Amino acid sequence: MTSKQSLAIRTQTKEYSSWSLWYISIYLLIYIGINVVTYFTQGEITWTFIEGSFSSTTVFMLIVGLLSMGGFLNHYLSTGLTRRIYFRSVLFSGILVTVVIVIFTILLSFLIHGVLLATGWDQLYSDRIMENQSMFPSIVESLSYSASILLFFLIGWSISFGFYKHWVQGALYIALGVAITMITSHPLFESILPIYFTLFFIGFYVFLLHRGTRTLDVSP
Repeated sequence: MTSKQSLAIRTQTKEYSSWSLWYISIYLLIYIGINVVTYFTQGEITWTFIEGSFSSTTVFMLIVGLLSMGGFLNHYLSTGLTRRIYFRSVLFSGILVTVVIVIFTILLSFLIHGVLLATGWDQLYSDRIMENQSMFPSIVESLSYSASILLFFLIGWSISFGFYKHWVQGALYIALGVAITMITSHPLFESILPIYFTLFFIGFYVFLLHRGTRTLDVSP
């Protein structure tokens, strides 16, 4: 890996990380606020920090993907960097940030659960949470969680790529993303190790974006 490529990956990862820090901070404040309201209204905590983070993080990474095309590509090319460096930087940075978000979310889940235990607020957990012990994900669940987040990032990136070329292609990529999301979330696939299907679609998008960015005409 060249020095230019390494520098580009670090810079791109730093940019994504700053966005992620804002997202996690806002989500954490919202979760704490909801639990405080639940405590004072004598309600139940019906979803855990990790459960809520799954749906919100996929949406966040979809948005990150949507923002990863035009402006970044034009910046890379205007500074003398190649399409290849751009593609690798965005892809590797997306993978790195996905891993960091998952690890950080799990660590925060442990911390929040510890605070709830220390304050006695763990009694607010609903019966479903207590019976299933769903406060923390297993290794398989963590891997599946990471793969799903990365897939949403690639879906967002592909949609942005499509609209960069033409609005019709952008609409087609939206339809493709919706179809793939429906497939990977279908109960039939959830019962037969959905991570394999998710990894297949990740590979499909990586191949698609790699080929597309190599020959993409850049708008001025």
